[in-house]
Amino acid sequence: MRTMKGYPAYGSAAESICLALLRREDQLRSIELRTMIEAAKFGASGSKSGDPGKYFKMFLQQLYPYVEGLKEKEKTEQAQVLRKFVEQGPLSVKPLDTLPSERISNRTRMGAERVAKLEEAMRLGLIRRG
Repeated sequence: MRTMKGYPAYGSAAESICLALLRREDQLRSIELRTMIEAAKFGASGSKSGDPGKYFKMFLQQLYPYVEGLKEKEKTEQAQVLRKFVEQGPLSVKPLDTLPSERISNRTRMGAERVAKLEEAMRLGLIRRG
Protein backbone atom coordinates (compact mmCIF):
# COMPACT_ATOMS: atom_id res chain seq x y z
CA MET A 1 0.00 0.00 0.00
CA ARG A 2 2.71 2.45 0.94
CA THR A 3 4.74 1.81 -2.20
CA MET A 4 1.91 2.44 -4.65
CA LYS A 5 2.53 5.26 -7.14
CA GLY A 6 -1.13 6.21 -7.36
CA TYR A 7 -4.68 5.04 -6.81
CA PRO A 8 -5.99 2.08 -8.82
CA ALA A 9 -8.70 2.64 -11.43
CA TYR A 10 -12.20 3.20 -10.10
CA GLY A 11 -14.24 -0.02 -9.97
CA SER A 12 -11.26 -2.31 -10.60
CA ALA A 13 -10.34 -5.40 -8.60
CA ALA A 14 -7.18 -3.63 -7.44
CA GLU A 15 -9.30 -0.82 -5.98
CA SER A 16 -11.44 -3.33 -4.07
CA ILE A 17 -8.37 -5.00 -2.65
CA CYS A 18 -6.83 -1.67 -1.67
CA LEU A 19 -10.01 -0.55 0.06
CA ALA A 20 -10.24 -3.85 1.96
CA LEU A 21 -6.63 -3.51 3.07
CA LEU A 22 -7.15 0.10 4.16
CA ARG A 23 -10.21 -0.91 6.19
CA ARG A 24 -8.22 -3.73 7.78
CA GLU A 25 -5.37 -1.37 8.71
CA ASP A 26 -7.82 1.09 10.26
CA GLN A 27 -9.50 -1.68 12.21
CA LEU A 28 -6.18 -2.95 13.55
CA ARG A 29 -5.06 0.58 14.48
CA SER A 30 -8.26 1.15 16.46
CA ILE A 31 -7.94 -2.17 18.27
CA GLU A 32 -4.27 -1.44 19.02
CA LEU A 33 -5.23 1.96 20.45
CA ARG A 34 -7.97 0.41 22.56
CA THR A 35 -5.53 -2.20 23.86
CA MET A 36 -3.05 0.48 24.89
CA ILE A 37 -5.75 2.58 26.57
CA GLU A 38 -7.08 -0.40 28.53
CA ALA A 39 -3.56 -1.39 29.58
CA ALA A 40 -2.86 2.18 30.72
CA LYS A 41 -6.15 2.26 32.67
CA PHE A 42 -5.32 -1.06 34.30
CA GLY A 43 -1.83 0.11 35.23
CA ALA A 44 -3.00 3.51 36.47
CA SER A 45 -5.77 2.10 38.65
CA GLY A 46 -3.39 -0.38 40.26
CA SER A 47 -6.19 -2.87 40.69
CA LYS A 48 -5.34 -6.53 40.88
CA SER A 49 -8.72 -7.64 39.60
CA GLY A 50 -9.54 -8.16 35.97
CA ASP A 51 -7.55 -9.54 33.12
CA PRO A 52 -5.01 -7.09 31.71
CA GLY A 53 -4.27 -9.40 28.80
CA LYS A 54 -7.88 -9.68 27.65
CA TYR A 55 -7.63 -6.79 25.22
CA PHE A 56 -4.18 -7.81 24.10
CA LYS A 57 -5.48 -11.29 23.30
CA MET A 58 -8.36 -9.71 21.41
CA PHE A 59 -5.87 -7.56 19.50
CA LEU A 60 -3.75 -10.59 18.58
CA GLN A 61 -6.84 -12.48 17.43
CA GLN A 62 -7.73 -9.59 15.15
CA LEU A 63 -4.15 -9.18 13.96
CA TYR A 64 -3.63 -12.89 13.24
CA PRO A 65 -7.09 -14.42 12.69
CA TYR A 66 -5.66 -17.55 11.05
CA VAL A 67 -3.66 -18.62 14.12
CA GLU A 68 -6.64 -20.24 15.87
CA GLY A 69 -7.32 -22.40 12.82
CA LEU A 70 -3.66 -23.33 12.61
CA LYS A 71 -3.58 -24.35 16.27
CA GLU A 72 -6.55 -26.67 15.81
CA LYS A 73 -5.09 -28.11 12.61
CA GLU A 74 -1.74 -28.64 14.32
CA LYS A 75 -3.39 -30.42 17.26
CA THR A 76 -5.26 -32.81 14.98
CA GLU A 77 -2.11 -33.52 12.95
CA GLN A 78 -0.14 -34.23 16.13
CA ALA A 79 -2.89 -36.53 17.37
CA GLN A 80 -2.82 -38.45 14.08
CA VAL A 81 0.95 -38.84 14.21
CA LEU A 82 0.80 -40.05 17.82
CA ARG A 83 -2.02 -42.46 17.00
CA LYS A 84 0.03 -43.98 14.14
CA PHE A 85 3.06 -44.27 16.43
CA VAL A 86 1.03 -46.07 19.11
CA GLU A 87 -0.47 -48.43 16.53
CA GLN A 88 3.03 -49.66 15.69
CA GLY A 89 3.14 -51.53 18.98
CA PRO A 90 5.47 -51.45 21.94
CA LEU A 91 8.82 -49.76 21.67
CA SER A 92 11.81 -52.08 21.66
CA VAL A 93 15.38 -51.05 22.35
CA LYS A 94 18.36 -52.95 20.99
CA PRO A 95 22.01 -52.19 21.73
CA LEU A 96 23.95 -50.72 18.84
CA ASP A 97 27.13 -52.62 18.04
CA THR A 98 28.22 -50.79 14.94
CA LEU A 99 31.94 -51.53 15.24
CA PRO A 100 33.30 -55.01 15.77
CA SER A 101 35.28 -55.31 18.99
CA GLU A 102 38.49 -56.01 17.02
CA ARG A 103 38.36 -52.61 15.32
CA ILE A 104 37.56 -50.91 18.60
CA SER A 105 40.55 -52.47 20.34
CA ASN A 106 42.83 -51.63 17.37
CA ARG A 107 41.73 -47.99 17.44
CA THR A 108 42.24 -47.83 21.20
CA ARG A 109 45.69 -49.38 20.90
CA MET A 110 46.65 -47.03 18.05
CA GLY A 111 45.46 -44.01 20.03
CA ALA A 112 47.46 -45.12 23.04
CA GLU A 113 50.56 -45.53 20.86
CA ARG A 114 50.16 -42.00 19.48
CA VAL A 115 49.84 -40.58 22.98
CA ALA A 116 52.94 -42.47 24.09
CA LYS A 117 54.92 -41.12 21.10
CA LEU A 118 53.79 -37.55 21.86
CA GLU A 119 54.74 -37.89 25.51
CA GLU A 120 58.17 -39.25 24.53
CA ALA A 121 58.73 -36.35 22.11
CA MET A 122 57.75 -33.84 24.81
CA ARG A 123 60.07 -35.53 27.31
CA LEU A 124 62.94 -35.26 24.84
CA GLY A 125 62.10 -31.60 24.15
CA LEU A 126 61.27 -32.16 20.49
CA ILE A 127 57.86 -30.56 20.90
CA ARG A 128 56.40 -28.23 23.49
CA ARG A 129 53.06 -28.35 25.15
CA GLY A 130 51.08 -25.53 23.90
